[in-house]
Amino acid sequence: MKVLIVTENAYSGGLDTFLITLINSWPNAEDELVLVCNASHPGLSLVRRSLVRQCEVIGHDFPLPWTTEAISRVRRLILFPFRFLWRQILFVRYLGMFRDLFEQTAAGQLLVVNGGYPAGLTCRAATVAWGVAGKRPPSIHNFHNFSHPPRVWERPFEHVIDRLVYYYAGAMVSVSRICAVSLANRSAFLGLKKVTYIHNGISYRPARASRAEVRAELGIPAEAPLMLMLGTYEARKGHAFLLQAFKRVLDTLPSARLAICGFGYPPEIERVRAEVASLELDDNVLLQGFREDVPDLLEASDVLVVPSQASESFGLTIVEAMSHFVPVIATRVGGIPEVIQDDEGGYLVEHDDVDGLARRIVLLLTDEALRHEQGRRGHARFEANFRAERMARTYAELLQRGHAEPFA
Repeated sequence: MKVLIVTENAYSGGLDTFLITLINSWPNAEDELVLVCNASHPGLSLVRRSLVRQCEVIGHDFPLPWTTEAISRVRRLILFPFRFLWRQILFVRYLGMFRDLFEQTAAGQLLVVNGGYPAGLTCRAATVAWGVAGKRPPSIHNFHNFSHPPRVWERPFEHVIDRLVYYYAGAMVSVSRICAVSLANRSAFLGLKKVTYIHNGISYRPARASRAEVRAELGIPAEAPLMLMLGTYEARKGHAFLLQAFKRVLDTLPSARLAICGFGYPPEIERVRAEVASLELDDNVLLQGFREDVPDLLEASDVLVVPSQASESFGLTIVEAMSHFVPVIATRVGGIPEVIQDDEGGYLVEHDDVDGLARRIVLLLTDEALRHEQGRRGHARFEANFRAERMARTYAELLQRGHAEPFA
């Protein structure tokens, strides 16, 4: 069977990890996999390099709303009345483009991987185009972040698309229960009869460099306690919250270091850099861009911190840390409590509890035995719940079945 996987993305990060893991762990050796993504995606080259299993990758140049709107504020205001008309025109165009793509690839199954909901307009169009073409089995529409309701002036257009997506999709599947349930905030999905969730999984990736080598490359002393944050530089990821807590950690551990790594556009990175400077943390905080050597970074670190403030549907970096026996301190936000629980690989704190975050960090950094015990418990949780093989098998079975099993 030829399986078509359609996605749209503007950031390098967790969605790329999901796609790489899903494709490389796909359980049916006889299936032909084809990945379709916007050619402008900054992480597409990483995806191509990381695929071990045979998979054709097609980078398309469909016009995208978020790229065509990347213009000056004045021009955006002038063109505002035409924005939604443009989106409607694009959606209709996408239906024809995907019809041609389906014929070109002769795909027998479709899995749409959407960054959220509504998120990618091409993702939703692919689901509708598959259904309009009468393809069987029905497609599966996967989304990786919380659904948000449309703005007032978007509602008529968005409601029509939602109804079409829900009608033609065999299942709407997210990465956590709480994220799946969020579809209820869009009226077309009331009832959630086709909605389910599959927790993400990963494959263990061994480090290629030693702890000492990584620290030397980063310029971090071998004996310094090291905290690691992995995530895009979006404000919702909680950089400001973490930096405030880290300032207090230094009162107890002045030699501690914090490394922040992830993809970000220049204004986002500069915002975090300014926060570091305002707190006078320049000597203790290292800001890095997106890095592919996550296993190496984890092996060199003592604790992973996930300070997300909102819209964290799962927390894939938590699972990556667990696979490397690294304890995690994360905020009790979104789907994170479905991934990690107190005393089972680390700790949860409230998203606004700066003192609580600082205390937990100090506790793990100063108690080596506790740190190792939490690392072992986290690894056991990874093995039991978040292996890539389990995730890929569940998606393959759902795609073959073509419909979701209701969940309580």
